[in-house]
Amino acid sequence: MSNEVLRLKIQFLLEPCMIDLIFKDTNFTNFWYCLDTKKFELVEQLKKDICIKIFKNTLTDYKSISILIDNFEVPSFESTRIFRDNDLIQICLKAKPQLSKKRKFFEPLKENKKPHLEENITEVTSEKTVQIVKPFEAALIGTSMIKHLDPNKIFENRKCFFKSISGGRISDILEFVKKREGFFDDCKFICLTCGSNDCDSYNDIQTTIQRCIDLATYLHSKYPKSILIFNELIPRLKTKYIDLDLFEKRRLCFNNFLNSSLKIIASCQIVKHEEFEDKSKLDFLLSDGVHISPNNAVSKYIQDIKNVLKS
Repeated sequence: MSNEVLRLKIQFLLEPCMIDLIFKDTNFTNFWYCLDTKKFELVEQLKKDICIKIFKNTLTDYKSISILIDNFEVPSFESTRIFRDNDLIQICLKAKPQLSKKRKFFEPLKENKKPHLEENITEVTSEKTVQIVKPFEAALIGTSMIKHLDPNKIFENRKCFFKSISGGRISDILEFVKKREGFFDDCKFICLTCGSNDCDSYNDIQTTIQRCIDLATYLHSKYPKSILIFNELIPRLKTKYIDLDLFEKRRLCFNNFLNSSLKIIASCQIVKHEEFEDKSKLDFLLSDGVHISPNNAVSKYIQDIKNVLKS
């Protein structure tokens, strides 16, 4: 099978009476689904496609569908990096579906337009129960600084969770992980990149440091078996809210805090990115002056993390 396609096993968690009511064919309670990883907004597309191909035309609201992995709901904004080939994907309805005699659901698709995946539902599986899928073994969470990173190149041969929050501050990441309590129980590594957007804000550096302590202590208490890894902040060429010199002072102060205090408070590992400190070689940044280039910097950033994993 192509590397651009993932084969997912779909299992519906519905009452028998609901299956008869909304399914086109009651045999499709377990089946294989081929997910095209070249597409965007794949969780939403998966919901829409299932709605079209499995449910009767009377189901009006595809947004009532929930996608679950290991009994945890996958938010619509997640990328395909959360999926692995042959994963079990569970589907349920958040509420009683709205039914109508007229075909009202999925208005954006025209009748002459094919769904984004063709012939992607294959053989029906006959078994009533299916094997529980492998839980996540590593997590990479952070701001948009990590959006070009492939976690599978960092945590090789481990099932990886990945989330990049554009414009995210430390408080956003803390809120994100709290809403997924228990999601990382089996992760050996939880790697985080955060704090840069906080340093480029109207918050003082002590507030940023305290929020980082709150995040680290929460993760350490909830996942004591996991190894926490924090990345040092790298320089910027541009800022949005404060003077660049003030940002640089805050950045250095934050990195010093990571190395001198946080690693003791929360028993975590700190990743140094020494090559990025040479301000005469800031061509590793994109034209926005903030994010690292996928061409000549991502591999260095990844290697820095891997060096800590080996130590």
